[in-house]
Amino acid sequence: MNVVNRFRRSWGTYTLTTIAGLAFAFGLLCLYEGVFGDKADWLPAASSSIAICGTMVALHSQARKDKVDRSRFYLDSALKSFKQATDMLSDNNDRVRWIAGARMLVRSHEIAESITEREHLAVLEINLDELRHTLGKILGSRDNTKTGAFFYGTANHNVSLDQAARSATAEQEIDSHHSMSRHDSIPEDVLYTIYSFAKFPDNYREPIASDQRFRGKEWRFLRFKYPGLFQYISHTDQHISLGGELHPNPKPPDRNGT
Repeated sequence: MNVVNRFRRSWGTYTLTTIAGLAFAFGLLCLYEGVFGDKADWLPAASSSIAICGTMVALHSQARKDKVDRSRFYLDSALKSFKQATDMLSDNNDRVRWIAGARMLVRSHEIAESITEREHLAVLEINLDELRHTLGKILGSRDNTKTGAFFYGTANHNVSLDQAARSATAEQEIDSHHSMSRHDSIPEDVLYTIYSFAKFPDNYREPIASDQRFRGKEWRFLRFKYPGLFQYISHTDQHISLGGELHPNPKPPDRNGT
């Protein structure tokens, strides 16, 4: 549907531009014939055509402004919704909140798909990079304290997985005569949805050029301005760290060139 809407908007802009161009060309022709061709009866047509051209230009300008405003609205709405989703997921392991947070991520992404302007898309990508890191931390990336028991919804994350699993479905007393089984564990489809937003997509465009290196004047300047950085780069030039062991770098880079 988003593709169809974008096509319709683009086609509308193309139509306005075409009509304006044709009206302007016809207006010039009528004006030329009216002034230089002794065809005074063509002058009203020239005036009307140029007026139509002006109207089309104004409509085109307004359409362009509306397009930018719509894109900005979708950007602002998507960023706000992504923030609401991470707030919903942070600092808790409540099953209901995590389901709601995953749904909010999906709907935020649907809103973001309607963004059309290149500058707005660049701002979105900056925020998506931050979102990926935030969601990675929420899922426990490089965090040994967020154990498997956490995702069973237990208050104590340090219990065994067996104990956490039992606790997730333990009977909960409603009143003196009734009880019901708890359902605290976070579903895998919810976890996968959050994970899919935390990972970098296969078609991710890396904005950092991989061939950038300190060389020549910049390399010599680094020694005095940023001594710690100079020491680090110099050390990586001479050594390769693998499996907790240091090995000589067989091909240290030449940094004396330009």
